[in-house]
Amino acid sequence: MTQLESEKCIVLDGTLPTPEGARIKISKIIKAKKKPIIYSVIPDDLTEAFNAFLQRDRKFSDIHFYKTHSGSRKALLWVAENFPNVEINLIESSYSKSHKMIFKRLVFSEKNELLQYLRKLQMTEADIISKVNEKLSGSNA
Repeated sequence: MTQLESEKCIVLDGTLPTPEGARIKISKIIKAKKKPIIYSVIPDDLTEAFNAFLQRDRKFSDIHFYKTHSGSRKALLWVAENFPNVEINLIESSYSKSHKMIFKRLVFSEKNELLQYLRKLQMTEADIISKVNEKLSGSNA
């Protein structure tokens, strides 16, 4: 938080699990006369993200992982389509060969490129379950 000490800002840390939740948060930020800016971390590999999720100290059911990753993708696209003036920054997370987490900011030359990326990113909970299970069963073979 030391990076924000001199900033006049509001930080909301969450996953934006639903478009309605995103709308409420953005409305509150605008009402406070602040500029909403979203930073979202997108894993490059859902199976790696799922394995990290399973290792967390704070335990949730597997369904929470699937809902969060599906819902946040849907909410990001909804925000991009319905709040064109809200800045959206996407950060791709991955693991190096030595299993250190790496973050890379994705850069889009125009809003339409961001929208196309977010549309391709869409997955239902069932899609994520299938993708994770497929990769996990393939690595166990």
